[in-house]
Amino acid sequence: MALTKCKECKKEVAGTAKVCPHCGIKNPGITIRQQIFGAAALLAIIAAVVSTCSSDTDDAITNNATSAPATLTTESVEALLAIEEPKLIPGTATASYAIVSDDYKRSIKRTVLVALNERVTEAELTEIAKAIKAQANHPTERTFISYRVDGATSGYYWATTHYNPDLNVQIIGRTAAEVLADKGTTPSQFSSVSDMIEDFGDYDLENGTYRLISSEPLHIHLSPWVFKGDSESVVRADLQRAVIYGIYRTLAHTDASQVRVSSTPIITTLQPISHTPVDSPRLDLNLSRAAALKALQTFLDVQEIAEIITVESEGDIVLNYWSSDFKNLNYEDHKPGLDAFFAELSSKSD
Repeated sequence: MALTKCKECKKEVAGTAKVCPHCGIKNPGITIRQQIFGAAALLAIIAAVVSTCSSDTDDAITNNATSAPATLTTESVEALLAIEEPKLIPGTATASYAIVSDDYKRSIKRTVLVALNERVTEAELTEIAKAIKAQANHPTERTFISYRVDGATSGYYWATTHYNPDLNVQIIGRTAAEVLADKGTTPSQFSSVSDMIEDFGDYDLENGTYRLISSEPLHIHLSPWVFKGDSESVVRADLQRAVIYGIYRTLAHTDASQVRVSSTPIITTLQPISHTPVDSPRLDLNLSRAAALKALQTFLDVQEIAEIITVESEGDIVLNYWSSDFKNLNYEDHKPGLDAFFAELSSKSD
């Protein structure tokens, strides 16, 4: 499993992880810049094929200012990203959009791809469509505008606003209201901790980051990857987060009444690439469900452990994120901070 750094908290995560085990952000190993780079690369390939096969290129009018460059380099991607600064959608506090590509086929059709930073309403999509149509270089008979959301660069479009010739607004994916309704619902449940670990993909049996020591009593071992040369405080923080992850993922997603979680690091080097398990430092906590909940209640207003999980779904895919309040407990810049939280857990450990 390839090692990368989370785009949000900069901690080491698996390259295939759906959610960062440290800060909870989804797709931790893929930055927005990488997502747009991938989209731009795909557009460039398509453009090259069309250019080779078409005998009518002299008649085509292309808006080169917002189309993907024919040859993709770091500099050309930087230029592409700089073309369209995100625009705040009127009447909203945080919603914004940016044009990723904008292509014309003579006066017949204009095709626009738009990236949204969050889901918006049908009325807001209408305003975006009107603004984009008003910015046209020249009139076209039809204007097809497609939208992606949450950094997606492939798969179905979240929404479309097509002028053909009249405006037709269609939200294909889940609306903001539907996503909001899912938040706080019951976390996904698994028959065993091993099934849960395999599904989340944050730790792995094959690479040694996860081990089941015993099923009865339940005892698991999690080993975060740390870089050779990391300070003692950085290594300790990663071990603390691994133990917290093991405790609360287990109690939130299985019917276990108690869990013991041990953690030692795996030292990682890049030249040459190596992953070496070591026996120290070592952290070890053993908590019952009641004790883990009581520790939470010292810092958060919760009645059940399930309340620290935020559930969202896209079709058949269900994602279980840490709540923002719980994530804040895992970082020193959010008081009371990780050390205070871990100390409280330690005081309740058997």
